[in-house]
Amino acid sequence: MEQMEAAIAELRISEGKNIAKVAREHGINRSTLSRRYHGKTVSRLDAHENQRNLDAAQSAALLGYIESLTERGLPPTIEMLRNIAAEIIGYVPGKN
Repeated sequence: MEQMEAAIAELRISEGKNIAKVAREHGINRSTLSRRYHGKTVSRLDAHENQRNLDAAQSAALLGYIESLTERGLPPTIEMLRNIAAEIIGYVPGKN
């Protein structure tokens, strides 16, 4: 991952740099570097983050609310969690 980021940074700094040469220097696949540099693909980690319904802060808020309910002896049901998540993100999340 660090090699890809370094190669993309090198390409951004120097406009006329050869993608194949930079890929060889960093030991990464030329076509992967080209697609990432031109914004056609993203890393798996970034793709996974974009598919999540809740970001880290929203997840933390939801967990805090679940813990407060549990401390009061009211463990939340799946439907309650779905409703709370819908309030946080603005739409009803899917079944899973």
